[in-house]
Amino acid sequence: MFHTTGSTSLVQDRKPHYEILDGLRGVAALMVILYHIFEGFATSPID
Repeated sequence: MFHTTGSTSLVQDRKPHYEILDGLRGVAALMVILYHIFEGFATSPID
């Protein structure tokens, strides 16, 4: 756990923030969700 002071945390003070990575993480999370949803339709229940 990181200790926060005010609205900034210690991690934000040390590392640069790239907004494009937030978008890529969101896309990756949606891809994982869709994979798990459609995984059930790809095989038979016996597999």
